[in-house]
Amino acid sequence: MIILSGLSYHSAMPKRKRQSVAKFQHGRLHSPRAIRLLNLHSSADLSATLDVSLFEASLDDFPLDTLSYEALSYVWGAREGSVPCTCDGKELLITPNYNDALRHLRLPNQQRTLWVDAICIDQGNSEESLKERNTQITLMGEVYHSAESTLCWLGKVEQYTAGTFERLRRIGTCPSKREFRKLVRYDGR
Repeated sequence: MIILSGLSYHSAMPKRKRQSVAKFQHGRLHSPRAIRLLNLHSSADLSATLDVSLFEASLDDFPLDTLSYEALSYVWGAREGSVPCTCDGKELLITPNYNDALRHLRLPNQQRTLWVDAICIDQGNSEESLKERNTQITLMGEVYHSAESTLCWLGKVEQYTAGTFERLRRIGTCPSKREFRKLVRYDGR
């Protein structure tokens, strides 16, 4: 498991009236054991538009030497998306926390394959979307188990972030149970 935190991204560009853009819609999955994976397209520019694409894979196909993915665990924050990204050439609104996570996870020279529930599972309100969500939720343990690694996005850097990471590092290298117990107790220092 890899735990990540970063600075919040806020565009300095002035807000403009958005042109009418085609909205992204999930297609139906072809089997009950199918999942969607997300390709996060590369960019070295933190402020560049997020560009992602989805493709279908079967959990029965993992592990594969030719295909692997990382699962992203994060706090949703807002329930509704408000930040636009481009998904398969169409506009998809994502939450600000998810936007921050993807911007910091984006690689400069190659795409990254991820599974992220908020995009990979249809979050729509239709009966078909609800049925898909219920099926996908039953597969989540297997989705995380099949992932090459799980990334935990903690959100933007806060006042105690550096100290928390230092404490985690010390706990991870703790030589004895006694020292471990001392480190786990938070004493405000």
